[in-house]
Amino acid sequence: GEPPAPEFSLQATERPENGAPAPAAGPAAGEGEAAELSGDTAQESAVPGAAGSALTAPAEVEIPARRMWLLQYGIFRTLDNARAMAQSVREKGFAATIEEADGFYVYAGIASDRDAALRTGARLTAEGFEVYVKPYALPSVTQVRWEDGSADALADYLAKGAGLLRLIGDLTLVHLEGEPVAPEESTLEMLRAQHRDLQSLHSSVYSGLPKDAQPSLERMDIAARNAMTAFEEYGAHPDHAYLWSAQSALMEYLIAEKHLLETVAVR
Repeated sequence: GEPPAPEFSLQATERPENGAPAPAAGPAAGEGEAAELSGDTAQESAVPGAAGSALTAPAEVEIPARRMWLLQYGIFRTLDNARAMAQSVREKGFAATIEEADGFYVYAGIASDRDAALRTGARLTAEGFEVYVKPYALPSVTQVRWEDGSADALADYLAKGAGLLRLIGDLTLVHLEGEPVAPEESTLEMLRAQHRDLQSLHSSVYSGLPKDAQPSLERMDIAARNAMTAFEEYGAHPDHAYLWSAQSALMEYLIAEKHLLETVAVR
């Protein structure tokens, strides 16, 4: 059945962050089958320009800027508070992912366009959560620190990953709008094929990345697998909790991708 709604109900809006803590959410279902990923992007430790990267040669690459839309619950001053709030909503079967920036952000969902984000925000509002819609930008990159082979492998990986992220994200939001119904097997096969294409590039990208960027790629790989696992579980056992689990994994992927680009970009 559907997870119970909290005791309060507020209106979803599109406005800047106000720094106040707000509910955070995340999936309770499907986690046992998925690859291990903490949900705390704030713990990722790779830092641009870290020790050992000075000898990495720059490589030309064409990675276009792009933008996704996130639903944000709130900002917290400490990681412990963000984790506590996120866990409290995960237990209700919804999505939550934490990002460390100028505070600890707790996100509720991801969409490829603003209208879809607003519709999802309205659904969360109906469940009693206050969320804000915000754009999440990834920068364009023309030079990267690169160790081995062609950096085109990185551009290809990111393009395929972006396509898979958008496709799974759009499908999860479509299925969240109605009663749980299993997707067509042809849809699942299409997703599996795209995920295999992404995985086929992993080793060449990993070997080319400087060591301080490799953890971000690993987080992206785990997040993509978790998103696939959650959506396949939804196909086998239709329940909205699996869709929220996929949403959490997709947010993890996006945040890790941004960190990777910030780590390798030559500016």
